[in-house]
Amino acid sequence: PVSPWPTNVRVIQCRGDGHQARVKIGAGLKPQQLYLFRVVIKRNPEFTPLGNTWSITYGLESSGAIPGFPVWTFPGIRLEPVLLSWSNKSKPTAAPVAIYFEATNW
Repeated sequence: PVSPWPTNVRVIQCRGDGHQARVKIGAGLKPQQLYLFRVVIKRNPEFTPLGNTWSITYGLESSGAIPGFPVWTFPGIRLEPVLLSWSNKSKPTAAPVAIYFEATNW
């Protein structure tokens, strides 16, 4: 089971630099416990990297290579109005659009 993140454990620093993310966490995580956390990225790479793995180092311990995921892109996206109508700014009218795209994982 997943342990709740201890209320006394603080993230001291979080910094992204290119393909590396460094997070400094204060003392208080307990051994043999499973904790969840999320990493938010600024943007995906244009293509899936050939070496598509990542790892975690905590203290003097490091994980093995953890498989990444294929990058999905949406080339050729376009919006087309279904109706060519105008409305008054004070009384806007909903205008449907058609969305076209393809999903591709490189």
